[in-house]
Amino acid sequence: MTNWEKNKQFLSNSEIAFFDDVPEYILNYLRNNIIRKNEYSATKNLAGHIKEEYHYENRPTEIDNFFVNKISENENIKYYVDDLQILTKNVPIVMDKLWCNFMKKHEFNPIHKHAGVLSFIVFLKIPYNLEEEDKVYVDMQEKMKKTSRLEFINFNSTYGLIPRVLDVDKSFENKLLMFPASYNHQVYPFYTSDEERITVSGNLRFQV
Repeated sequence: MTNWEKNKQFLSNSEIAFFDDVPEYILNYLRNNIIRKNEYSATKNLAGHIKEEYHYENRPTEIDNFFVNKISENENIKYYVDDLQILTKNVPIVMDKLWCNFMKKHEFNPIHKHAGVLSFIVFLKIPYNLEEEDKVYVDMQEKMKKTSRLEFINFNSTYGLIPRVLDVDKSFENKLLMFPASYNHQVYPFYTSDEERITVSGNLRFQV
């Protein structure tokens, strides 16, 4: 079983989260329509300690529809949205920001949460081997290994802070993870590759 399958099973049983494959036409758009120029930079508005983060501009409707339509495909996510009860009438959910992160060795994304109702991550490229990453701090206990991983941190009144660590590796490539925008999460730095870790993130919000 790959780390993607193991983490998918783990989070699906313990959290409100949705996992799926991403079709090729969406991947092609995400890979080929990001412009790495200063005028599209998103770094000033994002938490990431990452030098290259860029907004997608003038997205076709089919891209937004793909992510919005995922809400109705998962019962947990759909129930979460329906149960929010923060508006006086029904309004549509629409795509807000969509951006791409080009994370380099030693860069990181500190603990943060997103704006909106739901957020997602599409993993385009994971350049490292997780086993090699774990050798950087070889004496760490298994449960304490954080290098290069994605971690969700939620609060429980009984146990306090509860970390949910995802062992992100190459098996995550071309996959989608969707979760409530209010979930605190962070990405730890990687050390063993000179290539970029490329992910796409976005937020879904109520249109009022």
